[in-house]
Amino acid sequence: RVFAAFARFQALAPRLMLPSLYGVRWLVWPWDLWRSRRAAHEIRSLLERLIRARHDALQRGEGAAPTDILSAFMAARDPQTGEPFSLGELVDQVAMLFLAGHETSASALTWACHLLANDAKVQERVHTEVMETLGQRTPEHGDIKALTLTWNVFRETLRLFPPVGFFSREAAQDCTMRDKNVPQGASVVVSPWLIHRHREIWRDPDAFDPDRYANDDSKESLNQGYLPFCMGPRGFMGATFALQEAALILASMVRRFKLEPVPGEVPKPVGRLTIRPSGGLRLKLTPRGAP
Repeated sequence: RVFAAFARFQALAPRLMLPSLYGVRWLVWPWDLWRSRRAAHEIRSLLERLIRARHDALQRGEGAAPTDILSAFMAARDPQTGEPFSLGELVDQVAMLFLAGHETSASALTWACHLLANDAKVQERVHTEVMETLGQRTPEHGDIKALTLTWNVFRETLRLFPPVGFFSREAAQDCTMRDKNVPQGASVVVSPWLIHRHREIWRDPDAFDPDRYANDDSKESLNQGYLPFCMGPRGFMGATFALQEAALILASMVRRFKLEPVPGEVPKPVGRLTIRPSGGLRLKLTPRGAP
């Protein structure tokens, strides 16, 4: 139900966001606004039901809670007042994590699987690296340093298919940008999707080439035109965690499965809240070692 509601919410997002960007909010259809709020309410209600059970059990002092992110949220205390999160604030935290920490990573991992399925040589190199580093044991945080190629595959995925294809910023003051006057309060749209494929910044920008990050000549490109998590004071605080989490998940998948494309299935990227394949992505997964 969360997945279905979130799909509806994502599909409606561009219709609600674009009029706001251009200062014509009156163009938003009330029906679309109502449907979006209904989907958001359904997501929040489902999350609240799960969180409330854990929250109430903690208040009653019943048993030890699982060691997970929700437990960390419930154990957190305001440094000034010493108060914990209220139930509503816990739902806020989890809902934001679901959007910013789950949907974005899931979108990027989907595209990473697509890219590896269509490049058998790189996939086998990743599998070799993973087996030499991990064998059959559970991946750990410290393994990231040794999984260089796996890490670079995910970095390259974020370049070609950034989870957030464009975002807006509001001009804090009057300024001039490329000989154009930008008044204070104006919306400025930044597009990682375009910048990551800019031919004056990247060598062979449309190619899937995780080895580009092993060369010194990519450093300038990274500095000038790589912003999958935005940049500056509004950058995503969980970027490092997301990269490490996704790289370990990708390593675990390639260790267990051989990924292959399904003939005739060519995914079409569409911009919602995230860049996702229209109609989903179909791949053939074969367990490693199977005939």
